[in-house]
Amino acid sequence: MSPDPSHYLKIILDGIFGTRGYRNEISWRRSSAHSDSKQGMRRCGKVRDVILFYTKGKVWTWNTQFSPYDASYFEDEYRHEDENGRLYKESDATAAKDGGEVSYLWRVKRLANSTMRWEPDVENEYVNPAPGWEYKEVPPYNGRYWAYSHDNLLKLWHSGNLVHRSTGMPRVRLFADEMPGVPLQDSWDDIGKASGEERLGYPTQKPVALLERILSCSTNEGDVVLDPFCGCGTTLHAAQVLGRKWIGIDVAVQSMHVVQDRLKHHFPGIKYDVFGIPKSADGALWLAENHPFKFEEWAVTALGAMHSGKFRGDGGIDGSFYYLTASDDRSRGIISVKGGRNLNPGMVRDLGGTVETQRRLTRDDKAIGVLICAHEPTKGMRDAAREFGKIDTFIGQIPAVQIITVAEMFAGATINVPAMLDTVTAAAIGRKKSKFDAYRKPRDLTQREMMLPIKGGKSVVDLIDSSIDVPVMPSFRERRVAG
Repeated sequence: MSPDPSHYLKIILDGIFGTRGYRNEISWRRSSAHSDSKQGMRRCGKVRDVILFYTKGKVWTWNTQFSPYDASYFEDEYRHEDENGRLYKESDATAAKDGGEVSYLWRVKRLANSTMRWEPDVENEYVNPAPGWEYKEVPPYNGRYWAYSHDNLLKLWHSGNLVHRSTGMPRVRLFADEMPGVPLQDSWDDIGKASGEERLGYPTQKPVALLERILSCSTNEGDVVLDPFCGCGTTLHAAQVLGRKWIGIDVAVQSMHVVQDRLKHHFPGIKYDVFGIPKSADGALWLAENHPFKFEEWAVTALGAMHSGKFRGDGGIDGSFYYLTASDDRSRGIISVKGGRNLNPGMVRDLGGTVETQRRLTRDDKAIGVLICAHEPTKGMRDAAREFGKIDTFIGQIPAVQIITVAEMFAGATINVPAMLDTVTAAAIGRKKSKFDAYRKPRDLTQREMMLPIKGGKSVVDLIDSSIDVPVMPSFRERRVAG
């Protein structure tokens, strides 16, 4: 999140988890520069987000992660080279305090050149040292203790990873190619913002690598991850990669559609379930009557298109999509949604006019229009749609203006085009189009009427059957009877 409100959220989290539940405030540097730092803004550029780390209870999961070493660190620390050319540094074999482990017993062996070397005492290999323990005249030094257990010192000895100074004091060789990196600190500047093919158009989208690091630190394989504001599904994507179960929740129907497309795109054959959206024609009609804007958003996304992100002043375009008109050519479709009962041919002609305008603006003569109706359209509307004729594609001709009803959608009807592109692919195309394109980036919608969860995970075996109609909303007929 932005650092601006983080102190307010921290107070809320202190109330939920307790002040002792606070572990870290992590700073994530999402970019190296930002436009708000240019001359005239009178402030530093905002290039970081804040991640607040809280835990509940006295026990929590923590898997230490590592970041790569700086090149300068290798130059300064790993100055030695073994007989095979491997870089290493020397580390002390002793520690200031006895950790209670079984410590190695050493003896001095005088070599032919009168130098000393410490070796394991084969007759009495180890003892359990008491505090202050020293073995005769051969203690580590200055009252210190061996830092390694008996077994680990044996491994180091037999693998040749102990070197000795002229005094005979053993030193441990740490090889650069065996070191995991720097233990993770609270400032992350090695992961940039989501970019390239990963971008789906959400202004707050985070990179998958960032969420993979967070989940790797705080969860184990098979754990359940909850994201109550899942947006375009980056957390769910990362959880699926890492073998976690997951639950995502969002207020936007479009979010559910983007998440589903994302999961199907990256994880073919994935199993999940979605709750809180209509699963029957009656449920969709109830939504149209009680939440018309939600119905509009649902209807667009249910047919695989992208909602415009606007509910007023949208220029007659409630949603759009891309489809293939040839093997290497793409065109767009425009969607208009009508949730009321008062339908007339003028609505079809308005959509047809919008399509023709978009054809001129985008120089796409194969753009089409789709009218989604909650209720059955009139015969005049069907006739008006046919007036706009057909266009040629590589599978034959398709209607330039199409009408689909809710009942037809639940009976299996889809938009009649050769091949619709999912939102992941559409987002990539949209980034390359002009400002006049019918495609618009998805947005984080702010309506709060419904919370829509999606549930799944690589290790989930028995998911709830997606054919079950979850009683999130009453049926349209029940609503009419109750009224």
